Amino acid sequence: MQLNGFIGPQTNQIGDLPKISQGYTYYIGGGINIPIFDGGRLRGNQQLAEAQTREVSATYQGLALTAYEEVETALADVASSQAQLSAQQRALRAARLAGRLTLERYRRGLTDYFAVVDADRQTLDAARLVVQTQTTQLRAAVQLVRTLGGGWQ
Repeated sequence: MQLNGFIGPQTNQIGDLPKISQGYTYYIGGGINIPIFDGGRLRGNQQLAEAQTREVSATYQGLALTAYEEVETALADVASSQAQLSAQQRALRAARLAGRLTLERYRRGLTDYFAVVDADRQTLDAARLVVQTQTTQLRAAVQLVRTLGGGWQ
C-alpha cells in the first residue's frame, strides 16, 4: 500500500519555472500494489515453505523417536542388569554356603583339601561376577540419566 504526495510549480514552458508568481500544483494520492502476474513466484514460495515445514517436522519426529528408543533401551538395560545382579547375588550366597559345607566336611575328614580350595575358587568367581554385574548396572543407570538429559559437574 502506498501514499504519495507532491507540491510544486507547474508550467508549460521551462523558462517560467523560476517565476514564483505562477500557480502551484498540489497532488495527494494513494495506491495499492497487488501483483497480478509474478510468474508463479508466490506459489513457488508457498510450496517451498510447506516443504521446509514438512522437512522440519520429519526431522523432529525422527529425533523424538530416536530419543524414545534410547530411553527405552536404557530402561531395559537397567532392569536387565538388576535381574542379573539378583541372580549373581543368589549364586554368591550359594557358593559361600557350599564353601562352608566343604570346609566342614574337610574338618570331619570326609574330603580332601583340594575340594576346599575349589569351593573357595568358585566363591571368588561368584564374587567377581557380582562386582562385574554391579558395574554393568551402574553404567546402565548413568546411561539412563544421560539419555534423559541429565548431567553432572
